Amino acid sequence: MNILGIDPGTATTGSMTIFLNGVSWATGLAKTKPIDLQNMVVGMSLSGTNMYRGSFDEISFWDKALSLSSIQQLMYQDINNTHPDYANLLAYYQLNESNGIMAYDASPGGYDSEVINPGRRKHSGNTVFKNFSTTTFRPNITFVKGVYTSTTQNYTVFDSTLINATSAISYNVVNNALIPVDTIFVWPSGYAYIYNPAGIKVDSIAIPTQDTIHVSQIPYYDKRPMRLELINFITPYGKGLTLDGLNGKSWEFDVTDYSPALKGKVFLSMEDGKYQEDNDIKFVFKEGTPPRNVKAISNIWPNATWIFPSYSDIYTNKYFEPRNIALMPGATQFKLRSAISGHGQEGEFIQRKHILRLNNSIDFSRFVWKECADNPIYPQGGTWIYDRAGWCPGAAVDIKEYEITSNVTPGSTITIEDSLPPLANPGTSNYRINNQLVSYASANFTLDAAVNYIKTPSKRVEFQKLNPICNAPVISIKNTGSSTLTSLDIIYGRVGGTMSTFNWSGTLAYLSSAELTLPAPNWLSSSTNEFIVRVTNPNLTGATDQYAGNDTLVSAFNIPAIYPSGLVLELKTNNLFYQNTYTLKNSQGIIIVSTTGFLSNDTIRDTVYLAPDCYTLTLVDAGGDGLSFWNNPGQGNGNFYIRDVNTGVIIKNFNPDFGNSVTQQFTVGFALPVEEPLVPSVESFKIYPNPANSNVTATFSLPENTIAKIKLMNMLGQEVESETIKVTNEVEKINFDLSKVRNGAYFMLLEAG
Repeated sequence: MNILGIDPGTATTGSMTIFLNGVSWATGLAKTKPIDLQNMVVGMSLSGTNMYRGSFDEISFWDKALSLSSIQQLMYQDINNTHPDYANLLAYYQLNESNGIMAYDASPGGYDSEVINPGRRKHSGNTVFKNFSTTTFRPNITFVKGVYTSTTQNYTVFDSTLINATSAISYNVVNNALIPVDTIFVWPSGYAYIYNPAGIKVDSIAIPTQDTIHVSQIPYYDKRPMRLELINFITPYGKGLTLDGLNGKSWEFDVTDYSPALKGKVFLSMEDGKYQEDNDIKFVFKEGTPPRNVKAISNIWPNATWIFPSYSDIYTNKYFEPRNIALMPGATQFKLRSAISGHGQEGEFIQRKHILRLNNSIDFSRFVWKECADNPIYPQGGTWIYDRAGWCPGAAVDIKEYEITSNVTPGSTITIEDSLPPLANPGTSNYRINNQLVSYASANFTLDAAVNYIKTPSKRVEFQKLNPICNAPVISIKNTGSSTLTSLDIIYGRVGGTMSTFNWSGTLAYLSSAELTLPAPNWLSSSTNEFIVRVTNPNLTGATDQYAGNDTLVSAFNIPAIYPSGLVLELKTNNLFYQNTYTLKNSQGIIIVSTTGFLSNDTIRDTVYLAPDCYTLTLVDAGGDGLSFWNNPGQGNGNFYIRDVNTGVIIKNFNPDFGNSVTQQFTVGFALPVEEPLVPSVESFKIYPNPANSNVTATFSLPENTIAKIKLMNMLGQEVESETIKVTNEVEKINFDLSKVRNGAYFMLLEAG
């Protein structure tokens, strides 16, 4: 006999007590949540699982915490209006019905309920425990004493168990909120099976279908916070990666289009990178006037930044369906921003055509693809060199911008659709798609030109594979005025030095840009490691450029290497020798050395004696996987060095895991001013594999221009092999061939000075 009572306590004390057989059994505190019963199932969960494996005699609900004496009183008596707390009785189910599926409420509330799969049992005389009354009659009892023999006989009988019910909940949508309106409990039709004592299925009972549940879809939209994605940046693959130690690497992005959202109190987050390198973000606000004021920016598909739909879901318009958008009446210019990255085996490594369709007639299409073997962050772990759909490790997802001003009318309603062409088997292809509409005011300037960026010389990470330089700078100019730009004077040089002037002519429409290679300035005229560019005199009209705030740009840069006149260019090929070429040019673009036609696993040495000048050395791998790449062991390993012809010292060691190509500019016979190198200090020194068989590799970091010597020593302290290099890379890498070294124990010694 178990009587269970729950004392919900009060909102102030928050205490709750469970009574078992009229005695306090467990107490909890801080239970302050209000109890507001709307629907209740007793004996199992709402889903029809977690069945209660016991029996109920009766169930009652109260709107107050009963005292201990009240609980003890209702343990052995039916509840009626004589109970001291009868006015607080909400529902009372005696469960005395002999048939049917109803449980009738014996309280004044009248909340009749339904019994699911009822299994009723009657009390035998020895199990009756309620509604006894005191009597003065004395029973007439005779006690008999005798001898008897008891025996036990086992019988196997079939029994049945209840099949758990399944809850079917129906919903309706009210104000875009899912509201449950009904719950029924059902059992599947088909067959129920009979098992023998050994658990073997021996028979079945047909369960006929009595009704059918039809599942349908109702319009409903998930409600999430509005989120604008500023940048989708894929962090580099970290195994074997160096990012300049604790200094890290920094990328710059123009987020002017998001200025309406970057005002007041906003929530900013960097997400999905918790298992990658540490990241931080800084916003630099520059005072001035943009080419056009941003009036608004919004997601075309609000849920886009929350989902990764499949190719099929996009094609069938389950996601990125055609949408009608009312253009802002006060805006006069409009632009679409589109960032797409593909994921999944086929989605990531197969280029696909994506289309933004405007007003069912104008297609802005592109093949989403990005070449990764030119990534400036190298080497990385993983498959960093493999081209991908719109992204590479260590780079932002490509953003494509479409000016639609000429195709729309301010204040009108436009239709935009993101679509894909039909494809029989897209495989595992999911896409992260972020399309935004930017609304602008009219152009702020009629005649205006801007320096867009400086590619070389520069310290920007995205350009580091092209730097440092000693020859021709590369810059980008942009027309930020509404009139077509046809000519421009470009003044440039080293800060504090002699300026050069380049007269550009061409045709640049409003907001178009062009990348220019300028003649080499006088690099020796200043010792300041900053490069400055200024644009002036647009269209040769003598008219003043209308906004000076974007006319000038300054770029910090590093000094290129200084090499002696006599050099040895040493290439050790791998098995795929036919993929490699290297070229040495002087400042006039004249080829000094161009070498092809190698043999596999061969060593080629070109000795050159160079006149004072600026030189560019370029090594190309047509396979896009350098001279060595972990995921292509069949190509073997190669190396590329520059040695001093007199001493044999390696003055440049190119990391063999470079992807498509690697370029080095250097001077001979003259030096650009350079700061004194720091006192050498080893930041990292690693040897692998360890133990080694045929090859062993040593990597280390030292300040630039440090002379370092790596020695392979035996246990007697004798030098077996050695290599001397001049540090020019962030991480230097030296390989030793052990095929001719006897088996045994060796150690490696790094000397720097």
